Amino acid sequence: MKKEMMILFFVILGVNLIIAQESIDNNITNPITNESNNKTIMPFEQGVNIITIVPKTFDLGEAYYNIRVENKNNYSINNLTAIVTGKGFSTYDIMPIDTILPNDKDYIIVHGNFREKGNISMRIRILDYEFYYNVLVSSSEEIIKEQEKKDMLANLSYDLIRIKTRYSELENLYYQKKDDNYDVSKMNLDSLRNYIRQAESNIILEKTGEARASIRIAEEEYSYQKNKLDAVKEISSIARLKDYAIIFSTIAGAILTFFAISELLKRNSEKIVSKFNNKDRSINHKLKEKNPKRKK
Repeated sequence: MKKEMMILFFVILGVNLIIAQESIDNNITNPITNESNNKTIMPFEQGVNIITIVPKTFDLGEAYYNIRVENKNNYSINNLTAIVTGKGFSTYDIMPIDTILPNDKDYIIVHGNFREKGNISMRIRILDYEFYYNVLVSSSEEIIKEQEKKDMLANLSYDLIRIKTRYSELENLYYQKKDDNYDVSKMNLDSLRNYIRQAESNIILEKTGEARASIRIAEEEYSYQKNKLDAVKEISSIARLKDYAIIFSTIAGAILTFFAISELLKRNSEKIVSKFNNKDRSINHKLKEKNPKRKK
């Protein structure tokens, strides 16, 4: 009795799902496709066609699903059943169609068990016709974990957008303070920028733990730099004059050094030229002494 009630429940559920699926599939105009090898089975002009299978995703273990079929013959078919096979799938029971009239639609209920996960290609044989249909089998825990991961990545992406906005505002305020002669020499936004880049990279790679850590560190660094920027003071006129004086002194010292080096090089070059001239005169004098001219 319990088994019959379960079957009746799935029959009612299957009818509603099939009707909804059939309206989506535009009745029989869409072919059934085997996604694993891109093989497409077009509806027959005559015979028995599969319209759809509901559902298309399953958990590991015991499962019920409905095969929606259409009789395109010009005669009725009695006790229409199906033989269903697939990798890791075992058939427990099949509830056939007692009688299906010409051009009528009905469903075959299959009760079985999936023992393997993944994209499973199901081979369905009805009378002399064979059909192939892909179903996705996974565990409930995997589905829950995958959804949790997607939700976490979405939240982290929101947090990343928020910290990037704060960083942009802080950077603009930093340059504004700098232009207004505030002392921002102790400010450094490089670390904050690097943490944001790390978080962005980890989100792209779906590394939720690393992304969460990077965002948390970035938020702490932002607060630290923001407090420092809020505490900066305007540089006094005297301090600015000192800075200008130091700059001027540095430039002046560089100029003086340049002229000093130029003068030193000039003197050294003159000494070298003078030394060579003296040596040349000495050589000429010795040559004259060795070769005196004869008197005429």
